[in-house]
Amino acid sequence: MPRFIVRLIVLLLAFAVGVVATDVRNRFCPRFENTALGAIRTNTDGIGGFRSYKTADGNNLIFEHLDFPTAGAAEEEFQKEVNQAERVLQREPAYDRHRKVVVGEIVVAAFRAKNAAGTEFFAIMCRDDKTLYSVTSTSLRLVLAFDRTYRRY
Repeated sequence: MPRFIVRLIVLLLAFAVGVVATDVRNRFCPRFENTALGAIRTNTDGIGGFRSYKTADGNNLIFEHLDFPTAGAAEEEFQKEVNQAERVLQREPAYDRHRKVVVGEIVVAAFRAKNAAGTEFFAIMCRDDKTLYSVTSTSLRLVLAFDRTYRRY
């Protein structure tokens, strides 16, 4: 009987260690599961697409990109989006891949949803010449982690 209790305790301890290790890993290196994708078109001739992701802890994240016919149209749409922000957390220039030429701007901002709950969500928005990129989620930690891991602009 004592051997059975020892084995049961070891089993429960191993299970607890596994659960804690998985939780810690998901906090520091979140995994993004692609759940949807589609096309987007704006009133200002922006054409692009989106991808929706879900993390292991149940949070959702959306990545969007829009291509415009001119850099001016992209800048106009970018400023319209930034002006809707409740607060801007960070603003910096966007450089080319060689980090020599400024090609646009990157903004990290907080928004308030226009629903009854008024949920706060966060976005990283980038204007790169004629293209806009946006990563949006209710978790700033996830937005920053996704941008750090997958940024290609």
